[in-house]
Amino acid sequence: MSDSGRVIEFENRSSVEMEIRIFTPPDRPDRYKKIIRIEPCKTQKVLSQSLFPDPINHTFLLFFTDGVYARRFELSQDVVGCTNITCEINHDGELNIQRFKDKLPAALRILKEKLQWGRNKINNNLRKFSTTVFAAV
Repeated sequence: MSDSGRVIEFENRSSVEMEIRIFTPPDRPDRYKKIIRIEPCKTQKVLSQSLFPDPINHTFLLFFTDGVYARRFELSQDVVGCTNITCEINHDGELNIQRFKDKLPAALRILKEKLQWGRNKINNNLRKFSTTVFAAV
């Protein structure tokens, strides 16, 4: 995984304590590689390298609220490019997870297209100028 040194920010927007337990099969189901505890309305920054210790096996992020499994999980390949993961509890008591990815590559692509458009416009203007100058000579 190329993004192993990136920081992922977990944000707990609920009023209860949350745990994210890192599970990698074929371990026993009660063995976790790491447990991240997030207090209510707090943020925890974690290196993605520590979340995904085994690049060969899939890693599961299991979400617990108040020590009870919230029936939500994320896979390692879904979380790798994320910069921020926000968790909140809706009015039905279910946990909602939102992942925010870094949009820099898309912004660079748009910038490259704009630069290419500008370069083409300059080249067209130079061609027009050169044809009018040399036609006058």
